[in-house]
Amino acid sequence: MDIHLWRGAYSIREVQISKTTGNVPVPLFAAKRLDFALEWKALLHHKVVGRLLIEEPELNFVDAPSEDETQTGTGGPWLQMIRDLFPFKINSAVIRNGTVHFRAFQTQKPVDVYLSQLDATIDNLGNIRNETTPLVSTVTATALAMDQAKLELKMTLNPFSYRPTFRLVLRLLDWMW
Repeated sequence: MDIHLWRGAYSIREVQISKTTGNVPVPLFAAKRLDFALEWKALLHHKVVGRLLIEEPELNFVDAPSEDETQTGTGGPWLQMIRDLFPFKINSAVIRNGTVHFRAFQTQKPVDVYLSQLDATIDNLGNIRNETTPLVSTVTATALAMDQAKLELKMTLNPFSYRPTFRLVLRLLDWMW
């Protein structure tokens, strides 16, 4: 762990979360570095919120015939783990050079469908600028699908809207809060 007092931050290197039951050969999540920092410009709005930087993350979903060998990440205490690591609301997140895999090791032909070179930013999750008229959050991402096809995503959303169409996005964002 590295502490950066001058910017109100600390970093954790070589993070890995693995399933402890069954036989899953890859971790659910791994990252070269997690960096938690205070957003100093948010203090101008009288808010204490943070920023999360994730360098070289790898996320692995695994399909298998039995529950012990399947890995989805559901049911894990992820939100509480992040709160334990960083007690402030996360207002923005940056992902650099990540990968996301869907794998099936126990099929006749092993499957690995993935995104690589994933870079993403998520801004204004805490709506720190205007509480009376909520501002939208923005999500931008680029990646390569199977190292071949370029993927671009640009999205705006209201993180406080609980419409069914946003339920999936909110679940993804909820682990960051």
